[in-house]
Amino acid sequence: MLQIRAPSLLQPTYSIPPLQYWLAQVNEVVDEYSPDVIWFDSWMNMLPESYRQEMAAHYFNHAQKTNQQVVTVHKHNDMPMTLSVLDFEQGGRRDLHPMPWMTDITLGQSRWSYIEGETYKDPALVIRNMIDVWSKNGTVLLNVSPQANGIINQQQRSALKQIGQWLETHGEAVYATRPFDTYGYGTAGNQASSHDGQSAKIAYSAEDVRFTVAKDGKAMYVFFLGKPKPSSLVKIKALGRHRYAPHSAVQKVTLLGCNQEIEWLDDSYSFNLTMPKTGMNDIATVFKLHLK
Repeated sequence: MLQIRAPSLLQPTYSIPPLQYWLAQVNEVVDEYSPDVIWFDSWMNMLPESYRQEMAAHYFNHAQKTNQQVVTVHKHNDMPMTLSVLDFEQGGRRDLHPMPWMTDITLGQSRWSYIEGETYKDPALVIRNMIDVWSKNGTVLLNVSPQANGIINQQQRSALKQIGQWLETHGEAVYATRPFDTYGYGTAGNQASSHDGQSAKIAYSAEDVRFTVAKDGKAMYVFFLGKPKPSSLVKIKALGRHRYAPHSAVQKVTLLGCNQEIEWLDDSYSFNLTMPKTGMNDIATVFKLHLK
């Protein structure tokens, strides 16, 4: 997928008016590179609506010709949500939203470009915060900062490898899934981001639980954002309110990644899971509810 960060409204040195210059830049990117996503970093409210409409029309009409499914991404109120995805920088929504949305976050603590001596986030923290986003109908744009020579340093490579390894095992619960009627529950707070919405650096634990549902409706996934205590009994009240209610749909429960069958019981008040003695993941443990 090719994603383009759209040009700014800086005054060009040419004789072209700045608004026409901006539109010509975006159209050139569309015509020459056919990006799947164009991401706008604020201040589009400075543009007259007619220019934003012309830009969007050109992009979407071009996508019809190239048989692409494309999207624009914006911040704040810069574009209508009916045709563009809302982005939260270094943050996210505090609750489930019916419209798809996005967050852009860094592997570094705050820097977008490569900085010598930068400290990086724990991959476990990144994964748990991404799970929170996915459970709320969001998607994640993860920023990586190469050095001037194009090399990604070892710290970021190690973090990406750990994130990739977790997704390789648990990706079934992420890719092409849909949100549950509630994103989950837990004890972690929802402190504010340095930019928009909820912080992307919340310290989740196994007390925090998130949900997703398979696109075909044949499975539901329960994420523990940490490693629960082995052999403990966990009562999940939230599962009784959905069309995939456990008392009518669950055939069996397995631990994702090893297919180990898990003991479960529906008591009409909560859905009860007995944690296995072995096999759970230190970063985030995922259980698959196999549905009829």
